[in-house]
Amino acid sequence: MSTKLFECRSASHLGWLALCALACVTGCFSKSSAADKYCTGVAARCDTTTNQCVGCVTRSDCSGACHTCSAGVCTSITNQADPGFCPGACDSTGACKATQGQTCQTATDCVGALYCADGYCCHSACSGSCQACNVVAGTCTTLVSNATPPAGHPACAGEGTTCGGYCNGTSAGCVYPSSACGTAFCTGSVYQSAGVCNGGSCSTPPAQTCAYACVLASSGCTGSCIPTKTQCNPGTGVHQVCDSTGTWQDNACGAGTYCSGGSCVSQVANGNSCQSSGQCASGNCSNSTCCAAGQTGCSGVCALLSSSSANCGSCGHSCPVGAACSNGNCLYIDGHTCTSSTDCSSGWCSTFYVDAEHDGYGAGAPVKLCGTLPPSGYASNSNDCCDSDVNAFPGSTYTSTSPTGCPSTNGGYDYDCSGASEQVDHGAHFGFISRSGDSQSEGVAAVPVAVKALRASSASLRP
Repeated sequence: MSTKLFECRSASHLGWLALCALACVTGCFSKSSAADKYCTGVAARCDTTTNQCVGCVTRSDCSGACHTCSAGVCTSITNQADPGFCPGACDSTGACKATQGQTCQTATDCVGALYCADGYCCHSACSGSCQACNVVAGTCTTLVSNATPPAGHPACAGEGTTCGGYCNGTSAGCVYPSSACGTAFCTGSVYQSAGVCNGGSCSTPPAQTCAYACVLASSGCTGSCIPTKTQCNPGTGVHQVCDSTGTWQDNACGAGTYCSGGSCVSQVANGNSCQSSGQCASGNCSNSTCCAAGQTGCSGVCALLSSSSANCGSCGHSCPVGAACSNGNCLYIDGHTCTSSTDCSSGWCSTFYVDAEHDGYGAGAPVKLCGTLPPSGYASNSNDCCDSDVNAFPGSTYTSTSPTGCPSTNGGYDYDCSGASEQVDHGAHFGFISRSGDSQSEGVAAVPVAVKALRASSASLRP
């Protein structure tokens, strides 16, 4: 019902002071003229029992929210808006309540079946860990990925930890990983494996006691022996010690010793028999023989297969006569015939010529031999015009009155391989013809006519 107390107008109606004083006590005063409508409205009157003005003509005659003027009486309105008087909407009881998206303290502040969530009248309870009704006022919204549940909502179990729940941007509630968690560890021979995430916490299986050793790298219990125990390897005879992983390790003996009968004894010298490299001072047991590093045992003898002509490349592979072992291959030595440089240990296959009289000048067909220098009986050139005469070679200054040397084409003898005769056979006389062709001399005082004729013949053959 509308209530409206009139005002005491002592300042403007001095004649009514006494009446105003009474009015201020009683709460309302009947109007006496159109100018003094203390109870406004045509139908308004003062109810002295309640000291209220009652009756109305228009909505403005009814004070308060969710009222209207109906048949001269202010009555409540329900389930509708009351613009200007109720900021929300009037509920079924005529109370002014907040609508969706308006602020609230409790659900009773909201009209109808709305919920009060996150300080706003919301269309749903919006109570999930990853939901909020204040992101979009009045609308329940799923939080973005990795958002923290807002105040008043259930927190994600283990939040911030490896197994902690989190908002994934699509689910109303927290999402929890199921991945591995925690760290596996060994305590002596006891192994504790890593756990698995379960509902926000890390769940680990019971610890395991190992028979030999606990090794994290091997995912727990492993090995075949108890750490620190020792033995001689049954197969190789090498002294062994069981390491922290439960694995037998070789070469536990000190320098210069090896395991024999469970004890460390002095290593043996090269040439002695062996069963393992650990027995040899060189550290190389080859074919049951101690050999120097890089060597191979061949029938009890150590050989360097890369250079031993008797065992080239492998035991029992000997190089033929004239060949030597080079880097494990049989190659010809210098002076041996060849077809290419790859046949020769020197890497050279050169062309030479037969030098029968050993004067450094060869002749005849070329011969390919290994090496860069001609061997004995060969020359690197074929410039000898008479390889049977040691006095005949290019540049020779030899002369003779005897018919020696190789004959030239004109019946004489060519010693310097110039193509011209230095000695001419003219019967009983052997003379020497000068290179000028203008004079001649011979071993006697007179020069027969036949010599002159022969000189002319010889001059015609000169280049």
